[in-house]
Amino acid sequence: MNNSQTIADKAQNQKDLLKLNQYEDWAKRAQEVVFKMHRGNLQDLLPDSFIFEIPRMNASGDFYYVQVLPKNRILVVVGDAPGYGIMGAFLHLVVDRLVTECLHQEEIQEPSAVLKYLNTQINHNLNEIVPLEDKAQIKLSVCVVDEMERQITFAGAKQRMTYIQNGTVKEARGSMYAVGTTMLEDKEIPTYTFNLEEDISQIYLSTDGFQDQFGGEEGKRFMRKRLLDLFKKIHSKSQEEQKTQLEKAFNDWKGKESQVDDVLVLGFKID
Repeated sequence: MNNSQTIADKAQNQKDLLKLNQYEDWAKRAQEVVFKMHRGNLQDLLPDSFIFEIPRMNASGDFYYVQVLPKNRILVVVGDAPGYGIMGAFLHLVVDRLVTECLHQEEIQEPSAVLKYLNTQINHNLNEIVPLEDKAQIKLSVCVVDEMERQITFAGAKQRMTYIQNGTVKEARGSMYAVGTTMLEDKEIPTYTFNLEEDISQIYLSTDGFQDQFGGEEGKRFMRKRLLDLFKKIHSKSQEEQKTQLEKAFNDWKGKESQVDDVLVLGFKID
């Protein structure tokens, strides 16, 4: 290969990289319009709350959805789409649209019904047209807060809800299958209902980016147990201080290691 060809190839690679960065920036801008709406909803509907998020790239595959339901109930969704960057952003926007669609159907209001609807739509309308290795398998937590009845109902697809009760960290585990899998079609999705009067002081919905981060003195994963211990340590602090403590713990652990995934923790209390 002569020098002129090498220079031309390098120039083309640079153009391709710039174009890719531009596409990712557009994806981030599209996401930000949606995120801004849901952040506003969270602040209005559950003001004693926080969102801690660090995308691995500009755009993110981790996302959240907050909306009011009939009878003044509140829907909170936290999701983790495969990949990150443009691919993650695309799947986030698809799921956001599908959640909005399913809420227009009166019979779909409970967390498990939302997950079933999303699973059917993604399997039939998205996964049928993509190659097998690129199937969209999305981890989701769906939580409905009923302040009038003083209850929280949770269902998850390969995700959990963490809560603090009487100072003890507890978890409600979702289905072992993600949304976008045929296995979820025929399986009953576990649903949990909690009475808010039973000394539940904090709720956390999170993706696995925090616990999967490598770091520390030995370059190991943060791990789920360490994250639960961190939740126990910080839960009595203000929401803003909890967010600050999570950010410090994550950055201290990561150190000079590269970030391996998108990170998202959404926390809230209900008076």
